[in-house]
Amino acid sequence: MKLRLLLAIAVVFSCGNPHPVNKYPYQYIETKQEESNEMLLYAYNDSINPEVLKKFCTEKKAGFKSGIFHFIVIFDKKENASFPKNPLTAMYGMDKDILMHIRASYTFNKLNGYSKLTVYEKNAYESAPVVSDIH
Repeated sequence: MKLRLLLAIAVVFSCGNPHPVNKYPYQYIETKQEESNEMLLYAYNDSINPEVLKKFCTEKKAGFKSGIFHFIVIFDKKENASFPKNPLTAMYGMDKDILMHIRASYTFNKLNGYSKLTVYEKNAYESAPVVSDIH
């Protein structure tokens, strides 16, 4: 009887939640890799809490195991998310149609430790950047 109970408990705990709760509000869209570069696109159409976003970026940074340059870009809506037309290290240049929808971006260079989060009040085209270090 005790063995059955232990097995039942083990099964319940080993299965876990098939739909884990995302502790961050950002909606994952897509990832693209080019040579040593990786870019992850997300969407979030609400007020950005910089502290929550910093924690999110810190956790993502810890997961970057290969490559050199890593970028996370948060757009206002899923349908506005797109990758840069040039290679990833060029980011988005002055493409107004895309910059109007970027809410934040994170850049991490694994070689030299450069790790910066840039948040925009409105968007990357119309707002001044607020830059923070991510440790």
